[in-house]
Amino acid sequence: MISVEAAKKIILENVHTLPPKKMALLQAAGLISAEDIYAPIHIPAFDQSSMDGYALSFSDLESSKPLKVTGEMAAGSAESFSLIPGNAVRIFTGAALPPGADTVVMQEKVRIENGGLVIADENLKKGSNVRAKGSEIK
Repeated sequence: MISVEAAKKIILENVHTLPPKKMALLQAAGLISAEDIYAPIHIPAFDQSSMDGYALSFSDLESSKPLKVTGEMAAGSAESFSLIPGNAVRIFTGAALPPGADTVVMQEKVRIENGGLVIADENLKKGSNVRAKGSEIK
């Protein structure tokens, strides 16, 4: 029997790195890439809602006042506006957060009273229900 160190030495002396080879992706199953692969864009390409609900600025919750709902963002929408303090936007899963928003509260955790949005989510934190730009692929 030989020592672990001697076995490692024999292995390292007899193993050689293969040169990289270009091939079709379908033929490369089970192989290892010779180089790092970088995405040309971030995925998601913008801060994105991961829930149907309301986008808001978390700091607006400090006042405990109901928020005014001033718009709607659907996934794929080309609409562009900034969130004004004290306001919230109805938002759907996959939609881009408008500038000024940093948190999404689930629609099941709110109610509308006298035209204002009342948050009923004690566990809500800044950044809740938001997929940050590049969080899946940078």
